[in-house]
Amino acid sequence: MSRVSATAQARSAKTAQSDGRRQSVRAVAIGASLLSTLGKFGGDATLSELAAAAHLPLSKAHRYLRALIGSAFVEQDAATGNYRLGSEALALGLAALAGIDLVALATPLIAALSALVNETIVLSIWANHCRYSPRPPASSLPRTFPRRRSRP
Repeated sequence: MSRVSATAQARSAKTAQSDGRRQSVRAVAIGASLLSTLGKFGGDATLSELAAAAHLPLSKAHRYLRALIGSAFVEQDAATGNYRLGSEALALGLAALAGIDLVALATPLIAALSALVNETIVLSIWANHCRYSPRPPASSLPRTFPRRRSRP
């Protein structure tokens, strides 16, 4: 084999490998788009609705939905044939939700609202069947004003 043909074969193999990676990345993007589209429906959706909303041909949407069903990210209702998010999508959403620090996120908003309405604002979070109330910053503690006594 000549040196030129060996170099050309190596280049061709590298190009094929790169194309395969691009196709894999594209497949993930299409699957994620279908999951996002299904989530926006807020419940069940037909194949036609999903394909149209995701701008995919019916056959391609169906292939991807079958793969997502196989990995439990999507479920299909046996009676209607409609699709909905599956148990793995729920687990992923709950994991994302667990990573959000609600107190840190809400604190500047609560401070701004408190300053706007000149009232004390309390944040209560239900967690593990009990209420958690984070301690407000000292600057937002309630201010007490003496009551005026009414004259008889």
